[in-house]
Amino acid sequence: MKIILEMNQKQAIVLMDALETFSRIKMGQFDVIQTAFVLRDFDRQIASSYAKALRRTIMPELSDNAYYGIFSKEAGTGAEAWDVYQVIRHAIAWKRNPGVE
Repeated sequence: MKIILEMNQKQAIVLMDALETFSRIKMGQFDVIQTAFVLRDFDRQIASSYAKALRRTIMPELSDNAYYGIFSKEAGTGAEAWDVYQVIRHAIAWKRNPGVE
């Protein structure tokens, strides 16, 4: 089955952001949650401690500075999300710079 989506550049960038965030969370990079709220004013240390606690609960086998590779079985559907992210990123690059190799 092949699914074709049509969207404008702004929509594509929003989708890319969501796919990248999802992929990183599936790898264990829970700190990416904070970056989704970069324009908000909040205590980043508290948010970081909550993200670490959540990750320790969900992925207790990982040390604080480790994460799974995108193509590891533990990342699950994060790999497919990353592939879709890369396809959209590539398409936007070609639209911005047609004919550049």
